[in-house]
Amino acid sequence: MKSQEHQLRMGVIGFGAAGRHHCRTIAAEVPEMRLTAVVESDPDAAGRAAAEFGVPTFATHAELIRAGLCDAVSVATPHVAHAAVAVDCLKGGLHVLCEKPLADTAGEAARMVATAARSRRTLGVVFQRRFETAVQKAVQIVREGRLGRIQRTSLVFTDFRTQSYFDCNTWRGTWIGEGGGVLLNQAPHSLDIFARLAGLPERVLGRIRTRLHRIEVEDEAEAMLTYRNGATGRIFVSTTEPYREQIEIIGEKGALVLSGTRLEIFDYGVSLRVFCRKSRDPWGRPRAAVETFEGRESAGHGAVMRDFARHIMFKEPHVGEAVSAVWSLELANAITLSHWLGREVTVPVDHRLYRKKLEETRKSSSLRRVRSVNRATDPRMRA
Repeated sequence: MKSQEHQLRMGVIGFGAAGRHHCRTIAAEVPEMRLTAVVESDPDAAGRAAAEFGVPTFATHAELIRAGLCDAVSVATPHVAHAAVAVDCLKGGLHVLCEKPLADTAGEAARMVATAARSRRTLGVVFQRRFETAVQKAVQIVREGRLGRIQRTSLVFTDFRTQSYFDCNTWRGTWIGEGGGVLLNQAPHSLDIFARLAGLPERVLGRIRTRLHRIEVEDEAEAMLTYRNGATGRIFVSTTEPYREQIEIIGEKGALVLSGTRLEIFDYGVSLRVFCRKSRDPWGRPRAAVETFEGRESAGHGAVMRDFARHIMFKEPHVGEAVSAVWSLELANAITLSHWLGREVTVPVDHRLYRKKLEETRKSSSLRRVRSVNRATDPRMRA
C-alpha cells in the first residue's frame, strides 16, 4: 500500500482509453502520486471509474477545481480540448500533466506554457520516449557539440493504421475532432525527438495528403526544411506503411542515426570541411569510427508521471517539461500551413493565420458516425 506522505494528489480528466491508462498507472506504478478524483462527462464511464478506483467523479473540470481534492491533474481528453482544460486548471492553482500533443496548434500550446509560468505551476507533457536511453544519449551527443555544425537532418516515421481504427471513435480522422491527422496523433513522439536533436528549421515547404483511409485529415505528410545555418532536412510521416522510424542528424564532425532504441554514432575524427580542403588525395574519404548503442525502452507513462511528481515535490530536473513540446507542434503546423498556402512558410508559424485556416477547414468537418465507441487502449502501450 502506498504511504500518503510525500504524495501528489492527482485527478485524471477524461476516462477514455488514455485516461483509464493514466488512472491505472498512478494506482500501480507511481508511489509519488495518489489518485483522488476523475472527471468524465459520460455517466456510464464515470460510474466505471468510480467502481474501479473508488474515487469521486465529476462531470466537468471546473467542478474538480472547486472541490479542492487535487494538487495536480493529468489531461487525457481529445487533444482539441487540451488547451482550454489545462489553462483553466493552471489558473485554478493546479499543476498539469498533459497527454500528447500538448494542443492542436502551436499557438495554443504557447498559451498553455505562458499560463503555467504566470501561475507558477508546472506544465508537463506525456512524451515518454524522452526517457529512452538511446534518445537521452543522442540528445547529450548533440548538446556536447560532438557532431559539429549540422548540415543535414532526416526523419522517417511510419505506423500503419486500419480503417477500423478510425471508425471506432467519433473524433478520429476529423478536422473538428483532431485538428490534424498523422502529424498530430501518431507522429508527435518522433517529431519531438527530431526537434530536440535538430532544432527548429527557419523555413518549411510541406505537403499533406490522404492516400489510404476514408478520413478528412492527412494520413501522409512530407516536408523540406531549411535551417538558419544553411543546413537542410526532410520529413516523411504516414499511417499508410508498416512501422518504421529513423532519425538522422549529420554534422561536419560526425553523425548519428536513431532507429527505435538503436543508436549508431559516427565520429569522422576531423571536420569534413577541413578534410575537403586539406586532403591531397583525389579519392580521399574520412574514415568514421562507428559506435553502436543498444538502448532500452522507456518505462512508459510511469516514468513520465514520476518525473512530473518529483519535479514538483523535490525540485528534481524535469525531463517532461512542456516548453520544448511546443517545437513539435511548430513543425506539424508549418507543414500543414505550407500545404494550405501552397508555398514555403517561416518558423515559428504565424499563429493567427494558422488558426484562421484551421477554423476555415473545420467549417466543412463533422464528427464520425460510429456504431459503437471503442475505448480500448493500444495493446502496445506500456504502463
